[in-house]
Amino acid sequence: MPLHLEVEKTDRIGHLYNHVRKQVEDLLTNKAPIEAFKALVVGEEVTREMLEDCRFVKRVYAAMVAKIAERREQLKLQLDKAKTDWEAVRQSPDQELRRQKLFASHQAYGAWRHDEERGRYEMKAVLAFIRIWAQGKVENRMAGCRR
Repeated sequence: MPLHLEVEKTDRIGHLYNHVRKQVEDLLTNKAPIEAFKALVVGEEVTREMLEDCRFVKRVYAAMVAKIAERREQLKLQLDKAKTDWEAVRQSPDQELRRQKLFASHQAYGAWRHDEERGRYEMKAVLAFIRIWAQGKVENRMAGCRR
């Protein structure tokens, strides 16, 4: 992005660009923690009901993320065990045992991949729930920003 654009006097967007262009790189490179934005919206009253409602939604989100992560970890452990079992019998002369272990490895991998898709779908559903919940908050929206 160029630092300065030659613009006509009537081009408000061009003048705005020239005015803020130098700060754009600072915005992109210097990331601030979320705590830096806590006092951005001030002067609005946050009620106890608003806080309880927000806590509930946060708990739902945390529970879903934990459930997905735990299930994912279990399936990963099963996949690793199946791969280890397959590698242990890969050179075995027992063809039936090799077939069983290879099949178990493929099943574990399939379950792990299916859960990966399922986890994405579940997270999209949770985020959609939060988005719909937030859009339904029409009263005192500025105070809602503070939560």
